[in-house]
Amino acid sequence: MNKGYYKDPKTGEIKPGDFEDAWRSFVDDSKDQEYYDAEEAQLDDEEEFPVPYDDEGRPLGENEENDPQEIKVGSYQTKYFDVCPGASTLYSNIEEKVEDIEMAERAAKLQDALFFLEKHILEDKETGDPEGYITTAENLADQIMAMAKMMGLEKEHNYIQGHVDIIKKALK
Repeated sequence: MNKGYYKDPKTGEIKPGDFEDAWRSFVDDSKDQEYYDAEEAQLDDEEEFPVPYDDEGRPLGENEENDPQEIKVGSYQTKYFDVCPGASTLYSNIEEKVEDIEMAERAAKLQDALFFLEKHILEDKETGDPEGYITTAENLADQIMAMAKMMGLEKEHNYIQGHVDIIKKALK
């Protein structure tokens, strides 16, 4: 298994580790929670999903602004929307569809996390605990869909379950 590197969002240090290490660093205390309620989610403006780094310590996907699939949602620049053209299309003009752009930005961050997980599993052929990855994907999908419902765009987010299904299939 290729461990790779990630940037710790709290300290800014580049550390060796895989997706699970990065996720634990990002989620922190949530492993004690059995269910995470998206309606109560409060993301810090400075809080970002851990950035994965290659073996030389360079950020992966550092050209997001030049990639037509990667878009800005509020102040957030997506990093993994290349995995899902449907998400890019939906969020390319999200400001016209929702009143709460901060909610859309939080939903985009969660989708980036889901798409990162999918890409990591498909490209690296991850051999870690399948149940942990599946649980993470399902929890992200639940949070995304709860936010989609709050934005009145639940039907438009029907692609989310397909990504969870791809992750499950890849881990079997």
